[in-house]
This record gives sequence, structure tokens and C-alpha cells, in this order.
Amino acid sequence: MKAVARAPGKIILAGEHFVVYGSFAVASSIDLYVTVTAEFHKEPYIVSEDLGIKEPIDQTSHVLRPIAISIAPLIKGEKVVLKIKSDIPLSAGLGSSAAVSVAAVKAIDELLELKMKSDEIYEAAMRGEKLIHEKPSGIDVAISLFGGFLLFKKGYRKQVCLGKNMEFMLCNTGLQRSTGQMIKRVASFASKNYKLFSKMVEVVSTISVNLVRYLERGEMERIGYLMNMNHEMLRVIGASNSILDRIVYGSRPFCFGSKLTGAGGGGCTIHLVKRERTKDLNSFLSKTCYKSMFVKAGVEGVKSWRIQN
Repeated sequence: MKAVARAPGKIILAGEHFVVYGSFAVASSIDLYVTVTAEFHKEPYIVSEDLGIKEPIDQTSHVLRPIAISIAPLIKGEKVVLKIKSDIPLSAGLGSSAAVSVAAVKAIDELLELKMKSDEIYEAAMRGEKLIHEKPSGIDVAISLFGGFLLFKKGYRKQVCLGKNMEFMLCNTGLQRSTGQMIKRVASFASKNYKLFSKMVEVVSTISVNLVRYLERGEMERIGYLMNMNHEMLRVIGASNSILDRIVYGSRPFCFGSKLTGAGGGGCTIHLVKRERTKDLNSFLSKTCYKSMFVKAGVEGVKSWRIQN
């Protein structure tokens, strides 16, 4: 018998970096997924099909160690194999590491019939995220676990109901970066500009709260405006660069709003689609990005099921 779990990636509409310092943030799940298969085996190991890595659970390298740390307290001596397959680009700001941890924990929960509650899955997945990001806000794990659109703050989350269907285009710059290094860059800015940064946290928190109001009303122009504002805040603290800015600013005549998503320094930008300009937006991004695509936002969170051998 095998257990399978599938968890989505994410985009952030407002609040990345600032959420670590107490701001509200708004995130959405997207239809790019990590799938983890778990089964009993005489030799326990983890294998990443995409990376071509296979390692014993108790002897994992830094790449697979976050997964092992997330599941180790759950397996309690059981010999299991985890096989990981991902659609989510690595180091692109789309929550790949969180989705892997969430899917791995959920697959073990299904295989061993642990009947874990959502908050228990969250805490288990956060063990791996803390190893990677040191002090993660938890927003990536939350959106992968619960799906949909979330207003998030440390210790708080609220599901957001959309007033109108939304479409996003995603631009992957192809530039990989270290989330940890970007977090350190922002921390350096915050320490050198304490008063300014504190005010910026308040402003971004207000942007996020108002963004939820406009999401619920389906007011696309205002949603886009707040996305644009948030990008400027990220640019000031050093999360953006000339490549990201060129894509973000160049796309704005063809969409409601655009911004980087995730840690910045590379990775991806997101673009709220204006239907009458879809062809223009697609044409611009296809010429400018390493890879661009439509993504469905607000998909369901992690799901699991069993397969009989």
C-alpha cells in the first residue's frame, strides 16, 4: 500500500519580508504542485526524482535534510520510503520547500494513519522550513496546507473569499537566488534604518488589510494598485533588482498590477491579468522571461489518498 500527498505552491500578493517583522501579508496557492509518495520498505530513504538524489533518511545531506527533520518524529522507527516529484521551480519564490515539507508530512500521516490535525501538520512542516530559512514567517507552509487566499500574520490567518475570479500570469526570470541571503539583506536594511523600516512595516500591513477588502469586492484596479505599491516597498529594502524592475514596470500597461513575489533577487514576478490586454501581456512576458505561464490561483491545499499495490 502507498500513500500519496499533493501540495500546491504559492504566490504572495503583498507582505513578503515584512511579514517576518509582524506585518500582515496576503498569499494565494497556485496550481503548481509537489507530489510525495510514501510506502513501507526494508531500507528507509528519501528520493528526489527531479534532483536525482537518493539518500537514507537518517543520513540526508543539506538538500533533503529539512524533509527528514519534518518527518523523523512521526515515523518512530517505521521503515518508509519517500519519493518526491515537483512541478514547482526551485529558488523561484513559489514556496517549493514548504510544499515539499507539507506533502511529505501529509503522506506520512496518511501512510501511518496518524490522523494529524491541520495545526500538527503545520508544526511538523515548519521544522524543515526553520532549518532552511532560520526564522520563517510560516506563510508558505500555511498557504500550501490550507490553500485558497489567506490574510496571514504570525499567529493569525483568515481565509479570503473572492468577489470576482482572478487570473495571474507568472514570469520566471530563471535567476536563482538564496532566500537566506535575501532575508539577511533585508535584515541589514532594517537594522540600519530602524525608524523608517518600522513605518514601512505598518504601511505594508495596511496595504495587505486593504487588499483583502478589494479582493472580496473584486475591485481589480485597486488590487493592482496595491500590488504596485508593495513592489515599491520591496524595491526600497533591496529585494528587487534591475531585471525584476524591467519586467514589472514593462508589463504594467498590459495588466492591472505587477510585482515580484517571494524573497526577490531573482525568481518570479506576478501579473494580475487584464483580459482585454491578455495577448499583449503574454507577448511581452514571452519575450522578456525565461519562462512565463498562466497560473490558477486559490486552488485547494494539500490532499492525500491511498493506492493499493
